[in-house]
Amino acid sequence: MIELKYNNGTKLIQPDDSAYRYRTIMGDNSITLIFDLSDFEDIPVGAYIDYQGERYTLRRPATFVKNGTRNYRYTLILDAPQARLKNYRLYNPVDNRLEFDMHARPIEFAQMIVANLNN
Repeated sequence: MIELKYNNGTKLIQPDDSAYRYRTIMGDNSITLIFDLSDFEDIPVGAYIDYQGERYTLRRPATFVKNGTRNYRYTLILDAPQARLKNYRLYNPVDNRLEFDMHARPIEFAQMIVANLNN
């Protein structure tokens, strides 16, 4: 059972066997939950789960399919916190180019992100 939290409440769900976690080095880190409910439940953007010490948040609206009169199949794609960086574009802070190569230490990458967020 997984505890899905939203709107100051929780919902215990039993994921289907086809639910999975996708995590790559320097790539995506997401969980795809597929489950069935007997009643319609409006799951808002911002709903989250805590899995293995990490919080995964719903950033896109949940999709559902109605099967019969009392069966709803939900598909939720929950992203790790680093997915928020997809909302921003990084510019080269020196000459404001959008496409550039950068080979640096992690602290310099962090400084570049902070400089872009401050702009």
